[in-house]
Formats: sequence, structure tokens, C-alpha cells
Amino acid sequence: MKIECSIVEFRGARIVVALPHSSYVRPGAGDGLMLRLQPHYPGLPIVLVSTQPGTVPSYSTFDAGPLLASLDIAALDLEVIDLDQPAFDDSELPF
Repeated sequence: MKIECSIVEFRGARIVVALPHSSYVRPGAGDGLMLRLQPHYPGLPIVLVSTQPGTVPSYSTFDAGPLLASLDIAALDLEVIDLDQPAFDDSELPF
């Protein structure tokens, strides 16, 4: 599964904005998806945002309303995260 994500800065905090399919932007499925994203963005809060009209706009474990009000989805510098691949682990040296 591949998800487009971006790290944004909001009020001095770095936050991950993820753009999954709208079926994941809800409790349950969204919680599982955020758990899978955490190794790719350790220590950062994650907000799931739906870009499909007529759906719930976001899901997160914090109040994302102020962030979403100031967010321009079209201006995000998105990267594709493949959740079927392990997150990059730089804790071990290559030698």
C-alpha cells in the first residue's frame, strides 16, 4: 500500500499530513494506518486527510481543525511511502 505524505510545520511543530484513500479517514482503519506510518515518521504526529469531496475531511488523534484551515493541499511537497516496505532504519551502521 502506497500513501502520499508530507511533513508540514504548523505553529512551530512538525506534523505529517497523509493523503490515504477516504476509507481510511476514520476511527479504526485510520488508527491502524497511523500505526503503520509511525515507523516512517518516528515521533511526529500524523493527520489523515481525505481529498475526495463528500467525505470526512480528516482523522487524527489531536484537534487538526486549525491546521486544516491553514493547509493548502495543492502546495504540499508530497512523497510516496510504501507501507509494504520497511521504514529506513539508520540505527545500525553499514559496516
